[in-house]
Amino acid sequence: MDTEAGLTRPGTRYEVADEDGKLYLTLDLNPMHARILGKPDRLRYELQPVSETHFLMASGDPLDDIQTAAIYDFDDGRARYLHTNCRVHPRLP
Repeated sequence: MDTEAGLTRPGTRYEVADEDGKLYLTLDLNPMHARILGKPDRLRYELQPVSETHFLMASGDPLDDIQTAAIYDFDDGRARYLHTNCRVHPRLP
């Protein structure tokens, strides 16, 4: 599986990367959204595997809920989609 990917929706950009055998998801928030949430512009989550394609995204903030992510629809070893919070994010070309 190609684990470095840029995935996007309007106003939101995700990157998934493999570092030392662990998967990490980085979320780039637009500055206004980050200010409203009181968060930094970039949020990083370690993806905890539930299966080969499904993961838990635990935040370092104890007040945040654990979220889920799915990486799927592989084409030649590259994921075409990231699914988070009931939203689908297509891979950037």
